[in-house]
Amino acid sequence: MLSKNKIKYLKSLQLKKYRLQERKFVVEGDKIVRELINSSYVVKSVYATKNWIETHKILLKPLENILFEADSKQLKSATNLTTFSEVIAEVAMPSIESQKIDPTINMHLYLDGIRDPGNLGTIIRSAAWFGLTQMLCSPDCVDIYNNKVLQSSMGSFLHTQIFTIDSNELKNELPNHKFVAATLNGTKLSDFDKPEQMILIIGNEGKGISPNLLHKCNEELTISKSKRSQTESLNAAISTSILLHSLAL
Repeated sequence: MLSKNKIKYLKSLQLKKYRLQERKFVVEGDKIVRELINSSYVVKSVYATKNWIETHKILLKPLENILFEADSKQLKSATNLTTFSEVIAEVAMPSIESQKIDPTINMHLYLDGIRDPGNLGTIIRSAAWFGLTQMLCSPDCVDIYNNKVLQSSMGSFLHTQIFTIDSNELKNELPNHKFVAATLNGTKLSDFDKPEQMILIIGNEGKGISPNLLHKCNEELTISKSKRSQTESLNAAISTSILLHSLAL
C-alpha cells in the first residue's frame, strides 16, 4: 500500500532541498530500478504493481521487508514522469565520507555549470560508456539526483562515481593533472598531444567555462567544424562524447 503521506514524501524528494535534507532520492522505471537493485546503492523501499513484483520475484527476494505493492493510480500520483512506471524506489545517497576522488585515474572530466538535466544525464551516460569511473561537477551544476538527470543517464549514474567540487579545489585533489578546457578557439583535437594525466573541462551551455577556471587551464582544445558549417557551437553533451571518444579510450 502506498499511503497519501508516503506519496507526498516521495513527491517531496523530487525537490533538491528535500533530497539534501533527507539524503535520499527517487528512482523510477523498470530498467533503472532493476540495475539499481544489483548496484552498491542502498535501497530503502520499493513500491511496485503486483504484476511487476510477480515478474521479478527472484530479483526482489532480498528486499522482501522493504517491498510494497501499489496500484497504478497510487504510482501515478507519486511520479513526475509523463509515462507510467510500474515501480518506484526510494534510495539513500552515498555518504560523503565514503567518496574520494582518485588521483591515480589519468582521465578526469569536470563539468563547469552544466544546467540542463538532459545534458548532464547524457554526459553521465557517455562517461560510463567510455570507461570513466569518476566524474566531477561544479556546485552550480544541476543536481545529479534530479529525476530528469537520472532518466537521461539510462542508469549510467550507477556505474560512475559523481562528485561535487569547487574548481578552486581541483588542484589540491589532482595536483599532477593538466587542466584542458574545451573551447571554440583552442588546439585542434587532431593536433592535440594528450598529457599522461588530465582534467577535461566542459563549460556551461550558454556561457562556457567560467573565466576564473579558464585562466587556470594549461591548454584549450577544440573540435574542428566543417568549413561549410554555419553553426556557432555544439551541444555540451555531444561535444563531451566526441572528446571522450578521442581522449578516454
